Amino acid sequence: MKRLPDTAPPPTRAGRQHTFAPVVDTKILLSLGLALLVAAFALASIPAAILAFAVLASAALARADKVTHDVSYRLALPADPQELVAGQARADITIAARDDQGDTLAGAQFTSVIEATYPGALPARLLVSVDGVRTLELSVPSLRTGVRELFTLTALPTSASMGWFGDWVSLGMSPTLVLAPLKPLPPIPSAAVAKGLTGPRTSVRAGEGREFRDVGLYTQNNTLRQVDWRATSRRSPELDELYVRRTFAQSEATTVIMLDSRDDVGPEISSWGSAHASRADQKTSMDLAREAATALAQVAISKGDRVGFEDLGHPKKPVPPGTGSRHFERLRHAVSLAAPKGGPTHRVRAPLVQRDALVFVLSTFLDDASTSTISSLVARGHQVVAVDTLPRVSTWSLIDRQVIAFRLFQIARQARMRQCEKMGVSVIAWRDEDRSTKLATLERASHVRRTS
Repeated sequence: MKRLPDTAPPPTRAGRQHTFAPVVDTKILLSLGLALLVAAFALASIPAAILAFAVLASAALARADKVTHDVSYRLALPADPQELVAGQARADITIAARDDQGDTLAGAQFTSVIEATYPGALPARLLVSVDGVRTLELSVPSLRTGVRELFTLTALPTSASMGWFGDWVSLGMSPTLVLAPLKPLPPIPSAAVAKGLTGPRTSVRAGEGREFRDVGLYTQNNTLRQVDWRATSRRSPELDELYVRRTFAQSEATTVIMLDSRDDVGPEISSWGSAHASRADQKTSMDLAREAATALAQVAISKGDRVGFEDLGHPKKPVPPGTGSRHFERLRHAVSLAAPKGGPTHRVRAPLVQRDALVFVLSTFLDDASTSTISSLVARGHQVVAVDTLPRVSTWSLIDRQVIAFRLFQIARQARMRQCEKMGVSVIAWRDEDRSTKLATLERASHVRRTS
């Protein structure tokens, strides 16, 4: 679980807690029941008599020795994980009987009615027996990422014989950042032109490196260690001149990940544009985009490339290119925070990125905005790879005219991706199982371009 920035709601590591105090006394119930019974006989009212007997029965069941203590509920994240990654959502519920000083009362027996809910999952209803204190673990399969509303608890404590104790109460958890999981990927393509004074990649300029460039005459800037004695003996048998082995300089490549966060759609087309939450066990387009951006950044940084991040949906200060494990955590955090905010916005121009950088554009291609951005990047000379983040959709709940509308919508989407391919941009669907193969093919092709 990652802590949100200072401007976000407080973290949920401490959890939420609520304490019940007994609010209904047995004597009050008996008095109310007797008063209702007298009124029923006086008015000769059968409904009033039934209500009076119900109140008296409740007073008899709610024994005073079982409801004199307080009951506290605490809903919090498990104490062991340092961060929450999509896959399984967990939380702990602690129910305890407490005295006036707040200490736990061992042996105090009571029951509790609990209903736990999680967005996109079916609620769970439980009747729990508690002996002093009890901790329950909530767990639900969840593939959703980003800032998430987690579990909500509705609870009511009762006596061991189900007597009255208090009112229902709801406990929620503050919004929590769920990180995208790390997916293994093969080597991905890098920028065709490496720049900088040092780095893991071979550039096109001469300098200190490992890859052979040519053989040249010895100059005052060379050292004796660089002398190629075999070349010298062949070209200058009298040793009038010395020849050195020259190499290509080592430099670094830059990769920029651009994520279109203007919309978030799920596999069920009927939920598009509605307030209905997607199921917890189904990935939406933003979940796929966060997963793809995290995986691409991890592989690129592991190769020594500098990686930056840009949110196309909300122009703000981007994450500048960098490398290292700390920079990857910063990137992963920024990617997980990317989410739609309000209606889709139109960007006037594509972001400015470093010259000769490789750019990954992650989008659903639901409109022409991403295609325009890719066109601008290609016109500036960047190598661009488009990643389609639309999930595998289902049309089972659509009527015939809605299916026809979706097919027309798909035709327009495919036309945009064909337009990208005509510009020399490779398009990879992240939902497909062969995405790793396509990325490996692009990496081999980029390596051939660099060495040719």
